[in-house]
Amino acid sequence: MRTMYIGWVWNIKDFFTIENVDRGFLLLAYIAHLFSSDPQALLIVVELFVMIFTLLGLYNFKSVYDLKLSTFFVFYWLILFFFSENFMRQYCAMSLLFYGFSLYLKEKKIIYIVLQVAAYFFHTSSLLFLIIPVYYYLSNLK
Repeated sequence: MRTMYIGWVWNIKDFFTIENVDRGFLLLAYIAHLFSSDPQALLIVVELFVMIFTLLGLYNFKSVYDLKLSTFFVFYWLILFFFSENFMRQYCAMSLLFYGFSLYLKEKKIIYIVLQVAAYFFHTSSLLFLIIPVYYYLSNLK
């Protein structure tokens, strides 16, 4: 069996017909391959993806809640950053969900739904996140 994602023989037919891969992550692998054939390029592209959407979400959360950026960064880097390089597909999905939920709080629910669907293509466990808006809504009932 070929190594998943890295060194992929890329063509559009493979993208739609191959089974048991997360298509969003496969797309990131393709983008990384455009820059370099070195497998390390995938790590860089994935970490940029994760950080961009995490920081976008953080920016939106800061406008909704009184959030201290320095505290977030300390906890994120001490607790989660190194795991993000081991669980790359999951963290891609989580960063999209983090950003999406920050938009949900700003009443941009359609974009949240689009990001929820996009996160599914990175890791199917993102479906568990569907309960978060429900929980948020129920916790704010008076």
